[in-house]
Amino acid sequence: DNYAIYVTFDDGTDITYPIDDWFKPDGNGNLANEISLKNAEDPDDIKVQYDDGVPEPIDYLAESLAKGYVVDQWYPTFTTVEIDPALVEAAKAELAKIPVPAPEEPTEPAEPTEPEASAAEVPAGYTGLHLMLKNKSGQEIYKVYLFPNGEDKGKNIFKTVVEGNIPTEDESVEGKPHEVFAYVFRETEKLGAMTLRVRFADETEQDFELSALEDYTVFTVKADEFKQKVSDDPEDIAKMDEVVAAGKTTDNCYPGYELIAVELKNKTGKNINEFYFYEEGGDPKTYNNLIDYLYSDDGVKMDTWMPGKAKEGGKYLFDCFIRPHSENYMIDVVFDDGTTMTYPIENWFKPDGDGNLPNEISLKSAEDKYDIKVQYDDGDPEPLQYLAEALKEGRIVDGWYPKY
Repeated sequence: DNYAIYVTFDDGTDITYPIDDWFKPDGNGNLANEISLKNAEDPDDIKVQYDDGVPEPIDYLAESLAKGYVVDQWYPTFTTVEIDPALVEAAKAELAKIPVPAPEEPTEPAEPTEPEASAAEVPAGYTGLHLMLKNKSGQEIYKVYLFPNGEDKGKNIFKTVVEGNIPTEDESVEGKPHEVFAYVFRETEKLGAMTLRVRFADETEQDFELSALEDYTVFTVKADEFKQKVSDDPEDIAKMDEVVAAGKTTDNCYPGYELIAVELKNKTGKNINEFYFYEEGGDPKTYNNLIDYLYSDDGVKMDTWMPGKAKEGGKYLFDCFIRPHSENYMIDVVFDDGTTMTYPIENWFKPDGDGNLPNEISLKSAEDKYDIKVQYDDGDPEPLQYLAEALKEGRIVDGWYPKY
């Protein structure tokens, strides 16, 4: 979980910096990729965060991974241990002396257990699809859409798994096409008449009319040919399964659920250690504690949500929840002094007099559950632009996804 950095400076002093929770994703699901040592005297004055800069560091780190650059030239040395056959035979003889218990009488099979709280049934009429695309076109692919013939193209189905364009060749293996994977849902009755639209980096587009679309399908885009087939390659299937296991769809569409973009403000005057947003009548512990996914603007993990804006030590949040549709929602919080509060969020999908749905929840009091503000805020860029980006990117503030 944690690492440390030990350094010796040229004046003879030394220091150890703690690198905590290296494999814990930030609020956008990204793992840290930057360590910045800020101070030679204070071991806690460091920056550990995800930096999304392109080409620095994203492209440079991708190249480093592909080529196996090892900065300190340390590699594990593996050894082979020879075992004396006589010892093996002696061990078998000793095992043979141990009495084997008689088999137990068969028992009635146990009743099936209820699924975990995060389990979700695929709504009737929808099919989940594991998909793979191989780019052999000779051009970079900019976006890919999958939609029923004659209908709106929808969202880029590889948006959340590809940084930038899809190259035509895997840099790590010369001549191998670059492969990307998607996890999406589509209406079952329309799978027999679908279109795959590919937009190349030069903004030209090409539509491919598909034969009946099945799960575990591989698309291969060539300069003069297009192929569609159901994969029987265990390696490809395992890669597709890995994307699905994470729970996040690659076009941010979740059948049976709402993608709720909301500006959250803590104005209670207290630090919040636990925060759960859930549908009325639901179980708050179905979902994750938002605070476990809370990071400062500098990428530092926050153990509590302080009140106020960033300059006051707090932070306004502009992200999304994935929740079942409900007329009313609830928020349960635990403050750092151990007190708790449940706030009712009523009529979330009821528009105001101007036809706008609410997009802001401001908790105003730690003592009065009704002292909250639920409203539409028309500020731009805060919150409208920030929330539009959260919806487009599928930024989930508490890291919870339905596991179909």
